[in-house]
Amino acid sequence: MSEALPLGWQRRSLSALGEYENGFAFSDRHWSELGLPIVRIAQITGSQGIVDRYPGRLPDTFRIDTGDLIFSWSGTLAVVRWTSGPAWLNQHLFKVKPDASIDESLLFHLLQASVAEMSKRTHGSTMKHIKRGELHEFFVTLPVERDEQRKLAQVLDTLDIAIHETEAIIAKLKSVKRGLLHDLLTRGIAANGELRPPSAEAPHLYKESPLGSIPKEWDFAPLVSKIDFPEGQVDPRQIPYRDWVLIAPDHIESATGRLLSTATAVEQQAISGKYVFQAGDVIYSKIRPYLRKAVLVSNSGLCSADMYPLRPKTGIDSRYLLAVVLGDQFSVFAESVSMRSGFPKINRNEMAEFSIGWPLPEEQSMIAQILSEADSKQRSEEDEFEKLRLLKAGLMDDLLTGRIRVTGMHFANSLDAYENPIAVLEKVCQAAYKADEEATDEIRRELFGEGRLLELVVMKKDSVEVEIRKENVNHHEPHMHITHSGKFDVSISLKDFTKLAGDIDNKTWKRLREKLWPLQKKLLHIWNELNEKDNSIQAKKLISELAL
Repeated sequence: MSEALPLGWQRRSLSALGEYENGFAFSDRHWSELGLPIVRIAQITGSQGIVDRYPGRLPDTFRIDTGDLIFSWSGTLAVVRWTSGPAWLNQHLFKVKPDASIDESLLFHLLQASVAEMSKRTHGSTMKHIKRGELHEFFVTLPVERDEQRKLAQVLDTLDIAIHETEAIIAKLKSVKRGLLHDLLTRGIAANGELRPPSAEAPHLYKESPLGSIPKEWDFAPLVSKIDFPEGQVDPRQIPYRDWVLIAPDHIESATGRLLSTATAVEQQAISGKYVFQAGDVIYSKIRPYLRKAVLVSNSGLCSADMYPLRPKTGIDSRYLLAVVLGDQFSVFAESVSMRSGFPKINRNEMAEFSIGWPLPEEQSMIAQILSEADSKQRSEEDEFEKLRLLKAGLMDDLLTGRIRVTGMHFANSLDAYENPIAVLEKVCQAAYKADEEATDEIRRELFGEGRLLELVVMKKDSVEVEIRKENVNHHEPHMHITHSGKFDVSISLKDFTKLAGDIDNKTWKRLREKLWPLQKKLLHIWNELNEKDNSIQAKKLISELAL
């Protein structure tokens, strides 16, 4: 049985929200270097720029412009707002024209939210495909009134802007870091702690080498003269190696030097010989060197035979060694020699052909520290982005189901376009939940008068409700209420989970206790926010994080 709709909301199929007009079936006889660009799926996803154009005339049905909604329904399921001006739309793409009763921006968000459900339906198929006739099988909920639709869309647009701003910051940091890595590996750090000026500006600070100009103090030497390679392999099925961490190329993120995941040899069911590495080694993937996969390890373990544990010799900073093998000079070299055998792989003899400038240990350490700080800043932004994404997901679910209403939404402080995206999102969240709380309180006052108390549902399952309530008397014992369809109503201490009043059958209580006791401290925090600090917004937020 479907959940009851909020007052003033409706349930409609995607097909009823607008018209879906397919693009034109262009072929090579239409292609030209002149005219409006032809937009295919690759241009929608951003994987490719404009390739072909068409100079002729077609019905306006096939023409798109900035602001139009484009729905990719075949091969790749995606919904975008077109932003690049007049163009022709290719087949397998719908131009979506909203119904007169539907806000266009809200329709964009509803379609985006529906794509995940569509993907589930096509899971396992080699070709994702949603025909126009199938759109009546997908339903969404939305406000009836256009004004509430517009406000809802405005909030969701703000969320998207915040996320896009953060993505742009991360992209910029990645670009800056790439440029910084190149400069540090070719110019290094002067005694004042700053980059040396380029050789063109200060030729007296440099000397010539086979790779070009390098700082005078640097030693130009082969990479293999600064490292030791591993000797021999071990059987990962034997003790103690079976319980050691085993790192393979797939566990390392491309071009960042980050380890994505770890698992032991026995967990990976490894059977072939592996290299042993130790703390301070740089593990480098010798296959597909264009992926630039390397990581500095802090513990001992095993690595795949497709990788080399590079052990820095005395006077070489492990962090600087990692920078070298991730840098452009070595990576370009490795790519160029890796195809000699027909398979992208670099061996020890080929690595012996590469030389580069090596600073003194103190300068290596300074360079490594600067790169570490740049990486930390990027990681911090990526963590913020993940926080932003999770906040958006939670709020979006509330907004698109009507659990949180935006009709009374207002911002305590105006939204600043140049503000930190996280701060923008938090303002949106606070305004949304505040509006919902005020609307809820007004309804309660109308129905029950001023004496009605706020009840926050922590968990609801199989007719059992767990609530933390705003109490109208001074309680010395923080507690929660558990009810079950009128069968029982019991108060449970949040300090030690003892029964304070009422009764509950042992079987139900045992099941609930097992689920709730690990969250005891969080539940107590919620009670304090609601009753001690009178902060119901924060209490609601904490409950949403429990994900019960």
